[in-house]
Amino acid sequence: MNIRTWHRPASFVAPVILSIVLAGCSSKDDRARDALAAYQAAAASGDLGAARQALSTLVSVDEDNPEYWVELGQLHAQAGAFNDAYYALQRAHELDRSNASVLQALTQLALRGGALDQAEDYAEQLELLSPADPAVKLTKAYVALRRNDTAKADIYAEQLLATSPYDSNARILKARTLLRQDKGDAAIALLSEQVQLQPSDLASLRALIGLLERRDDWPRVVTYGKRLLAQLPDDLGLARMVVEAALRSGDLPSARQVTLDTLSRERTNIVAPTLLDTWARLRPATPFNDEVRRLAAQAPEERKLVLAAYLNSVADPQSAARIVEPLATLPVTAKNVGANAIYAAAIARMGKLQEARERLDKVLSLDPGHIEGLKARIDLALRLRQGKRALEDAQRLVSVAPAKSNSWITLASVYAALGNQREAERTLWNAFHQISADRNIYDALRVYVARSRGPDAVRRLDEEFSDQRDAAMTREFA
Repeated sequence: MNIRTWHRPASFVAPVILSIVLAGCSSKDDRARDALAAYQAAAASGDLGAARQALSTLVSVDEDNPEYWVELGQLHAQAGAFNDAYYALQRAHELDRSNASVLQALTQLALRGGALDQAEDYAEQLELLSPADPAVKLTKAYVALRRNDTAKADIYAEQLLATSPYDSNARILKARTLLRQDKGDAAIALLSEQVQLQPSDLASLRALIGLLERRDDWPRVVTYGKRLLAQLPDDLGLARMVVEAALRSGDLPSARQVTLDTLSRERTNIVAPTLLDTWARLRPATPFNDEVRRLAAQAPEERKLVLAAYLNSVADPQSAARIVEPLATLPVTAKNVGANAIYAAAIARMGKLQEARERLDKVLSLDPGHIEGLKARIDLALRLRQGKRALEDAQRLVSVAPAKSNSWITLASVYAALGNQREAERTLWNAFHQISADRNIYDALRVYVARSRGPDAVRRLDEEFSDQRDAAMTREFA
């Protein structure tokens, strides 16, 4: 049961209803009418942020109107602001306890947030209002799953399937219970049948991809991932997953095409570094540099930096230097620290160690937490056999970016370079438990465990990683 199944798109939010409500409010000041006009304009244009702001003004003017709170809650949910959505819908429920749709949304939000008792309470209230609503059984089933009562959850799944055998939520729930019973093949078969019979069922398709990824079935992840991506071309996280699966399966044409399509679509440079890092990590020797250089020629400044950083990581510092040199002017300032960090990393690899060190010291004096600057100075320090400096910067990197797996892997590699294999492995274990279900950390740690502890320890690590991915999938399914 996914919260995304209930909220409406911004363009469909009901300004007409709000117009009717306001029409009879002669005592409300002009702020309400101005906010309504702003809301209607934002809804028409699809400007979610402006719509949320306008509705927030409306509820501040008339905080006892449940319609306002319902609409605001839906907009918050659409924007991914689930805590705000929960608050708004709670307020709507307090004002109107007969609205079954609000209760349904609250059960989903409570479940998503792990408030199991609250989710169950809302489900009981919903059952009194709407006994046949499948959200009741779905909520109770997922509460049971969260409490590790798979048998109870499976009973609800069978009841839902008996009524609606091809309902997406029911099928996903059943797949979830099958997985809990170590019946992964059956879960995959169930969802494979669903997406074949219901090609428009994107929720089941996404769930199927998650199961296949858990099995490391990379070719089918690519096949189904590309199908989903065709329907959701702006889902950059999905694109990243498809690229990684394609690289792991050796499907380089698919990896290249999805990467190029994604880079052309994305404007924020959030996913681009991850995509290119995946190439550098899994296929460092694959000739992808020509495409990157062509992209860099026409790219805006921030994207040039991302592309140049990739070229550095795949041993093409000459190209990286050519891309960023016009941007890496001296003196180093707050505006050009990024360009100077990447340029310094490139020239260090080209043997200009002194110049690189001077630039990096200046970069990090201006911005001590600059990630690319820290990574570059770590590499340079290791080249200069300055182990203490490398270790200090690697530790700082982890403190600056503790949620990034590469930070921990870099710290572990520094310990390894200094001959401290035990501390390298300990670092990866810490990362493994702090960043759950991360494939990069697992892959790095597995190498150490296989080398130092033997096959039994590897098997236990594999099992723990499987449990992590299972738990992550439970959260996603719910």
